[in-house]
Amino acid sequence: MTENIENLILEHLRVIRSDVGQIKEDLVIVKQRLTSVEAQIAHLHGDNAIVHTRIDGVEKRLDRIERRLDLIPA
Repeated sequence: MTENIENLILEHLRVIRSDVGQIKEDLVIVKQRLTSVEAQIAHLHGDNAIVHTRIDGVEKRLDRIERRLDLIPA
């Protein structure tokens, strides 16, 4: 009887160990994908900063043109 219980416990532990191993493998994949997403978001932030810089430059040029054409008060 005791031997059957021990075998049952060992069988459950093997299944648990197998499941934990699979979870570890899945976690590695999830971490890799998360790193990729973070890198893409960082790239988008950089692109967004470039766009804002260009818009600022266009805004300055437009202000200068409007002043030269007396469309707005100096």
